[in-house]
Amino acid sequence: VIAMFFDLILQDKHLPDAVRSIIAQLQIPILKVVMIDKKFFAKKEHPARLFLNSLSRAGLGVSEKSLQIRNAVFEKMEELVNRVLMEFDDDVEIFVELVEEFDIFMEQQQRQINLLEDRSRKESKSAEQLELTKRQAAYEIALRLQGKSIPEFVRLFLDDAWRDVLVLALLR
Repeated sequence: VIAMFFDLILQDKHLPDAVRSIIAQLQIPILKVVMIDKKFFAKKEHPARLFLNSLSRAGLGVSEKSLQIRNAVFEKMEELVNRVLMEFDDDVEIFVELVEEFDIFMEQQQRQINLLEDRSRKESKSAEQLELTKRQAAYEIALRLQGKSIPEFVRLFLDDAWRDVLVLALLR
């Protein structure tokens, strides 16, 4: 049953390979949990199940995030799994502690993701606003020069230097 349980988790194509290999290391400890606590399958809120679910959910959630965040999450997952491998003997409560620690860590990562997305959104909006303002300045200059014969150096001055002055004024 445990093998089928892990096969189901590990066959998920959306789960990154790194997460699969991390979760695969938990097969023996989870087998020990099932032998110690028969409520593993019956109780959805079982600490070991919650731990596995947290790791799987995090693995799915970070697969599209920035490389830095993804690496931090994978490193934390690996650290927690290593703790299970080293520290778990017969006390299932270790999984409660690990789930809490991982949830706190993931909340911190989510705040970082939100900050990065917010910053990216602001940069995109600023770049878009700048482009629109440049077009507006170029349009205003072209509108006022339409049909007028002016020397080339004046046209160059208006198109290069004066347009930048207009852009700055429009942005302010």
